[in-house]
Amino acid sequence: MKYDVLVLGLGNIGLSISRMLLDSGYKVAGIDLSEERLEVLKGFGGDAFKVNLLSKEDVYPLVRSSRVLASALPGSIAYRVLTLLASIKGIKLVDVSFFPESGSDLEKKVSDNGSIFFLDCGVAPGLSNMLLRYGVEKAGGRRGYIYVGGISEEPIDPLGYVATWNISDFIEEYIRPARVIQKGEVVELDPLSHPVGRRFYEDVGELEYFPSDGLRSMLKNFSFMEELVEYTLRWPGHIEKMRFLKQLGFLEDDELEICKDVSPRRILELQLLKSLPREGDMVVLEVEVHGDFNIRFTTVVKPWKGYSAMALSTAGFQYSVVKSLVDEILDINPGIHYPEDIPIVYFDWFKEVLKGMKINIKEEW
Repeated sequence: MKYDVLVLGLGNIGLSISRMLLDSGYKVAGIDLSEERLEVLKGFGGDAFKVNLLSKEDVYPLVRSSRVLASALPGSIAYRVLTLLASIKGIKLVDVSFFPESGSDLEKKVSDNGSIFFLDCGVAPGLSNMLLRYGVEKAGGRRGYIYVGGISEEPIDPLGYVATWNISDFIEEYIRPARVIQKGEVVELDPLSHPVGRRFYEDVGELEYFPSDGLRSMLKNFSFMEELVEYTLRWPGHIEKMRFLKQLGFLEDDELEICKDVSPRRILELQLLKSLPREGDMVVLEVEVHGDFNIRFTTVVKPWKGYSAMALSTAGFQYSVVKSLVDEILDINPGIHYPEDIPIVYFDWFKEVLKGMKINIKEEW
C-alpha cells in the first residue's frame, strides 16, 4: 500500500492531523504503540501499525511507502527518531515535536541524503515563525514581539487554563529561562520574576503576558534584529498564582524524603491533570513587527468540529506544511528547515489553507 502521509505518534496532535488529512481525501497511515490510539485512527478511516519507531528495520518499509511523514512524538523520543530517519534517503518530514536538542546537528546527514525536514511546525513555534518572516520582509523589521497563549474561553478557576497540552511542558514554561534578543544580543529572562504586561484583544478581553522560551530557531535566523521576544498570554491573575506555587516549592523536581521518585512538581502535575478542565479552550496569537512601519497579525482560534483550539491551531499549521509537500506546492532545497524558511511568495497560499481550518489571520498595517 502507498500512503500520502505517514503519521508518527498518535497522541492528541497526531490523531488530529490524521483526521484532517483523511477528511481532505489523503491516504493516511499511523504508527503508535497504543492499541487504543491505533483503533481510533482506524475509526477515522486510516491504516494503523504498532511499530517500534526506534527500530530502523521495523519502520523502514512504512517510511519508504509514504510520500511525506508527519511527526507528533513526545519530546523524550522525538530527536532519537529523527536521528534514525535522517539516515534514510529522500524523506520529506514535518515535525511538531518539542525536543531540547538542536535540529541543526542533523543538517549534514539530512542534506546529503536529499531529505527535507521541517521542524517546529506547530503554532508557536510554527505559525508564529512564518508570520514573523513575512512581517520582517514587508516592514524591514528591527523589533519583533510574539504573544501567544492557549487559555480557557472564560477566566475560570483554578488557572484559566484547559489541559489540552502536555502538563509537564506547561509547567516548564514557568521555570525554563526565556531566551530573547535585547539590544542585538541573546539574553535570558526569568519568566516568573519578570514584570507582567497586559494586552487587550477584541472579542477576548484583557490578558496578561510574561516572557517564554519559544523563539528557538528564530534566535539565530533573526539575529540581526535589535529586539525579539516571545510572550505567553494568560488570563489576569494567573502569573500570581504560579508565583505562589513556586514559592511553596511545587515547581521543584527534588525528590521528597517521604516518597522516593516523587517530587513536588510531579504531585502538582498529577493534581492539575485531575482538576483542570479538558474542554472549552481558545488560542490567541499575535505577531507584531516594528521597522520602517509597523505590521501586526492576530488570530483567535476556538474549538471546531470536535478539535480543541490547541489541537486545531497546532495540527492545523502542521497540516498546511504537509499539504504543501504532498501536493508539491512548496519548492525548497533538501536540508533542515523551519517555518521562517517558507518564502513569502507562498504566504497567501498558506493563509487560505489555514482559513479552511478556521484559523483566520488578521493583518493590520
